[in-house]
Amino acid sequence: MAESKLHFWLRLSWVVAYVLMLVAALNHLLRLNTDAIAYMRVAEYWSTGNFDFAVNGYWGPLLSWLMVPFLWLGVSPLFAGKMAMLISGGVFFHGSLFLVRAVGLRLVDELILAFVLALMIPGWMAENVTPDLLVAGLMAFALGQAVSQDWLMNRWRSLGGGATWGLAYLAKAVALPVGVVASVLLALCWRLGQAENRSAVWRQLGQSLGLFALVSLPWIVVLSLKCLPSFRSAQGRPPAADLCSLSEPPPCIAALAAALAGAFTISFRIVPFPIFSSTDASLSASGTPLLRISSSNIRACALVMSGNPPFLRI
Repeated sequence: MAESKLHFWLRLSWVVAYVLMLVAALNHLLRLNTDAIAYMRVAEYWSTGNFDFAVNGYWGPLLSWLMVPFLWLGVSPLFAGKMAMLISGGVFFHGSLFLVRAVGLRLVDELILAFVLALMIPGWMAENVTPDLLVAGLMAFALGQAVSQDWLMNRWRSLGGGATWGLAYLAKAVALPVGVVASVLLALCWRLGQAENRSAVWRQLGQSLGLFALVSLPWIVVLSLKCLPSFRSAQGRPPAADLCSLSEPPPCIAALAAALAGAFTISFRIVPFPIFSSTDASLSASGTPLLRISSSNIRACALVMSGNPPFLRI
């Protein structure tokens, strides 16, 4: 098949993918997983400037940030969540195709993958509102930059890789240790294969990790400033003051320590710390009806719901 025809079919696959993703999002507005409630509620906190609840170490902020512009337009959180997933699906779709091109596969291989993704991504979007597609797509972009043939001599490749790793961390904290380790390992591969230009490898790696840190560090600092003082003074504060007012190590501290240590098993879904202290607590300062949450419930989605949200009455 001529290359021009392959390009035509590739562009057509883009159209098919976005049409199917949009249809899936609009036709399944009411289909939500557990995490969806939490991310939409956190997005509402960001949109209204309630930073005390918006900033937390359990849910990555990037997916909720994608919902905020839609909430400012006055749409429902359900619609905003599905639009954020539409953006996430687009990032994963194009990130995967970029990785295929970067490793040197044929155009026909990219076309096959494009149609496979166009059929698979809408099904995931219909069932879930999570950052998994977003972080996977950003990781694909970062890996594609690192394995591109001109990575060694093109500073924009290293900077692009670092920036996308940083954004992936904002989507999901597991990207922090994975990004650091993957960047170092790929740089070592470049060094072993480029005997005549080894010094350039460390320059490129330094630029990549430097921008990675520049993007990631502000959120790490914000979490530290919010959670460390709260944890130290938890004994003298109301138990429902914020996400970090705990009598045991909070998820944000545990996750930050694990990430900085390079733990591969970091997952905020399994952090074994209770959400509140020993007494039941409610999250509201407005006097609205509250959802009573027991300390035995370690699912943080209940934590950030803060009560009967306007888009899901309980």
